[in-house]
Order: sequence, then structure tokens, then C-alpha cells
Amino acid sequence: MPDPTSTATTPCPAQAHLLIHAETEPAARRGRFDAPWQRLLALWAQKRPAPGPLRVRIHDVAHHEVAAFEEPGALLDVALPEGTYHVMTELGSVRRGYTMTLQAGGVFDLYLPQGGP
Repeated sequence: MPDPTSTATTPCPAQAHLLIHAETEPAARRGRFDAPWQRLLALWAQKRPAPGPLRVRIHDVAHHEVAAFEEPGALLDVALPEGTYHVMTELGSVRRGYTMTLQAGGVFDLYLPQGGP
């Protein structure tokens, strides 16, 4: 019969989920373009070259990289221990940074609207 005494284990840190919604293509425009400048802007947006791959880097407050993704797709689910993180994104020449504090058991959404004009 096994001994019922407990064994010492290291508890895993409480997890939070960071959902990154990456919109790398401009949203389809709806409605009519009445003004000439609206038509020109729509034509310009359609002819722009692709901006390049999306890169996402996540660092903790001590500036240690905890995750890195190249071309992650439209939705990225990252499980992280609770704490404060810096999320850096790069799409072509556009760079953005976000700082967020994640709490245990929570699900947090981050939308990256970098693809639109």
C-alpha cells in the first residue's frame, strides 16, 4: 500500500491568457465613395505593397524576452504567468509597443490594427 504522506512540489505560477488579434490586411471598405479624394485614397490603399511579416515580441519587466513570433496569423493565444509585460509589434516600418499587467486566471485581448491605412 502506498504511503499517503504528501510530497513537496513546486507550485506552478498562476496563468493568464493573452489573446493577440493581428489584423494585417486592411478591412474591406463599405459604402460609396462620394468625394474624389475618397476614391483616390481607396485606389492608393489597394495598390500599396505588402508591408512585410508581422513580428511580435513579449518581454517581462526585467526586459527578458519570454516569447517571440514571426507571422503569427490572425489570432495568437499566449499563456503567461501573471505579471507586467511589454508587447512590441513590427509590421513593415510601423512599430508599436504596449504595456499590460496580466492577472491570474484572466483572458486579455490585444488588437493590433496595423494593417489599415
